[in-house]
Amino acid sequence: MKIPVVRSITTGDQDKDFVEIDLVKDVKFISKSKKTNNSADVLEYHTSFGSFYSLTTLHEAKLSYLKYGFQSFDSSTLVNVSKIKETIPLDKGTKIVFTDNSYETVRKKLK
Repeated sequence: MKIPVVRSITTGDQDKDFVEIDLVKDVKFISKSKKTNNSADVLEYHTSFGSFYSLTTLHEAKLSYLKYGFQSFDSSTLVNVSKIKETIPLDKGTKIVFTDNSYETVRKKLK
């Protein structure tokens, strides 16, 4: 099972820092750690090719999931565009209707 993670020591290259590792094949052990002195505990995955943190922010998820068709529609929502059935303009944003007829309202105005 592959999981998206971010390197514990980043290089500044998003393609190298945000990767997927195989939980069964790659991970030697998992510990709890802090990304910074003031952050909450997160899972840290230790492999033979480095240590990686679980994703903890929407920004990290945005960078990791972009290649799977997710897009940021406002500061608090990532949307899998392949699941969109229709978009309905509203006065203060857009109603996104999904293929299962559920919906989410986002602040971004879409045409």
